[in-house]
Amino acid sequence: MNKKGKSITLLVIGSLLMISSIVFLLIKINVIKTNKVDNDDIGEIGTLASNKINVILDANGGMVSKKSLSIKKGTKIGSLPTPTRSGYTFNGWYSKKSGGSVVNSSTKFNKNTTIYAHWKIEIGISLNKKNLSIKVGDSDSLKVTMVVSNVFHDVKWTSSNPKVVTVNNNGVVKGIKEGTATITVSLDNGKKASCKVTVTSKNGDVSKITLNKTNLSLIVGKSEKLNATVIPSNAKNKTIIWTSGNPKIATVDKNGKVVAIKSGTVTITAKSNNGKIATCKVTVTSKTVNVSKVTLNKTKLSLLVGKNEKLTATVTPTNATNKTIRWTSSNSKIATVDKNGKVVAIKSGTVTITAKSNNGKIATCTLVIKNSDAISSDGTINNKYFNIVTGSGVNKSIALANTKALNEAISYAHDNGIKNIKLTKGTYVVANIVNKNDPILNTAIQLKSNMNFNLNGSTIKMYPNSNAQYSIVLIYKEKNVKVYNGTLEGDRKNHTCMNGKSILDEDKRVGPDAKTKKKCLDGSKGNGTHEWGMGVRVRDSSSVEIYSLTIKEMTGDGVIVGNDQSIFPIVTKDVLVHNNEIYNCRRQGITIGRGENLKVYKNIIHNIKGTNPEAGIDVEPDGTKNYIIKTEIYNNKFSNNGVDFSSYNKLKRCTTKNEVNIIIRDNDFDCKKSHTVYLRESLRKSFTLKDNECQRIRYTGQDYVKCD
Repeated sequence: MNKKGKSITLLVIGSLLMISSIVFLLIKINVIKTNKVDNDDIGEIGTLASNKINVILDANGGMVSKKSLSIKKGTKIGSLPTPTRSGYTFNGWYSKKSGGSVVNSSTKFNKNTTIYAHWKIEIGISLNKKNLSIKVGDSDSLKVTMVVSNVFHDVKWTSSNPKVVTVNNNGVVKGIKEGTATITVSLDNGKKASCKVTVTSKNGDVSKITLNKTNLSLIVGKSEKLNATVIPSNAKNKTIIWTSGNPKIATVDKNGKVVAIKSGTVTITAKSNNGKIATCKVTVTSKTVNVSKVTLNKTKLSLLVGKNEKLTATVTPTNATNKTIRWTSSNSKIATVDKNGKVVAIKSGTVTITAKSNNGKIATCTLVIKNSDAISSDGTINNKYFNIVTGSGVNKSIALANTKALNEAISYAHDNGIKNIKLTKGTYVVANIVNKNDPILNTAIQLKSNMNFNLNGSTIKMYPNSNAQYSIVLIYKEKNVKVYNGTLEGDRKNHTCMNGKSILDEDKRVGPDAKTKKKCLDGSKGNGTHEWGMGVRVRDSSSVEIYSLTIKEMTGDGVIVGNDQSIFPIVTKDVLVHNNEIYNCRRQGITIGRGENLKVYKNIIHNIKGTNPEAGIDVEPDGTKNYIIKTEIYNNKFSNNGVDFSSYNKLKRCTTKNEVNIIIRDNDFDCKKSHTVYLRESLRKSFTLKDNECQRIRYTGQDYVKCD
């Protein structure tokens, strides 16, 4: 091609490129005119692209560390900051400034939104003085300060002892006579403040004398100093005059030093200059006071060969002249004992250790010594050593012998500091041992403190009985105990009533609404239903864990946790019940009584039927003592029970969250039931139920126990 042809070609290509650019520009202008995309549309497109939304945090008069949160659309909002506001208590995040629904970490949003902090006004009270000193006949004023001054509340003034000090409705305090009393001012919302008032004599006289001892025992020739205290401490004349009612028995000097002279009883008197007195009764005995009794800290003891333990002897009376104890062993080839009561196990056998006073009073301890192979190094109980028989086909006498032997092995491990013990895998038939003092403590096996009891895949089976109450495993007044990894089987299939009838024949009624229930008519008040046969009973114990167990065929409950109502404060604390399967029990799968920090989770509970309330889990806050606090029930699965969760007990109207506070969450209730949760109306404020599958609540009677 010549130069002219190349030039024409380049010109054509250039022209085509220019025409293409003009067409593209015209098309872009036309699109903008016809579509009219505004800023909102562009913002929406951007939001869809990033899939993010903005949640504004409105502190509603307070202050908050974050003003907003950016989250993915349709996901949980997650952790929320806690705002602050002077004079107010934060009451949670809500969807509206006033009212609205609660917003928590699980709440989801699909668009930009604002959430609002809600507040409660703090109302309190204080006094300008915590301590006040006035003289008899004088007056002074106490002033009240409200935490929130623009809120009016009625105030009430009281004196703990109006005979000493009075107070009127304006807080004016008046001294009546010498002494102390507490003045209290209270609001109608329960807030209180107090001031301790000391009333002294106007002229500075002594109003009272006290002695450090009002009774004193001395041996002839011995001495002891009495100390007198003068009230008020700022009395002008604190001189004390000491006298003895009989100086031939005991004398006293000007400093209160008492010297025993001869046997007898005498009164020592301390007297102030204005006639106030205090006395001490002094008993003087002869130089020889004989020992009347010797006691030991242990009367039974189990030790491994080579182990040792110190016994402690106590003599009565405490003022015995000669407290010397002589220690002896009935067989020093089995065990020795030194002059301080230290016992050393030499070889297996039984021996008696004796503590004897100088005048022949004795106390004894029976010592059982076993070889180290009684319990292996990994904690396995030697069945042959303890004569424990395995297998289900045993009679009652063997079941009783097994029970005794297992408890002996447990005590033996405890006495020798063996923490981890386990069974050789097999079936162990045990019998109920009746406690004559308290049937609640009827049991087969009783665990000790600081013990991990591993069933090692074994089954412990209750021999058939006719007792209204029993437990296969009892944890009573212990701490740091675990029981796990095996099966506990009750005697439901073969349990008999005292009238000879099978308990299965008596269980004809089904459902928690039944107005009548069949009974094992044995004439025992409160025990007629025989609904108290338990797999594991935890009572007055702390730091207990029950897990990886199969518990079945109980005449009562699989597990029951509680605290003696007469014991305060609560000692049943920090109990975990988890990852168990509980089924075919008559009354409950799990019962929660009085306690603190109880956790029940990841249990499978099914086929609980036979006698009311037939609940998978039943919570029983006592109507007069209450107290189930910091307790959570979560991630449990229920099926085919009379009811999945129940709590029928009555509460006081004055019950607070500090007394009953239970959270029930994330449980899988039986969706086949019309009602899965039964609660008494008075419990509504004490239970928090959330995120439970098929949570269908039925509230019953709104009756309460009267407040004190």
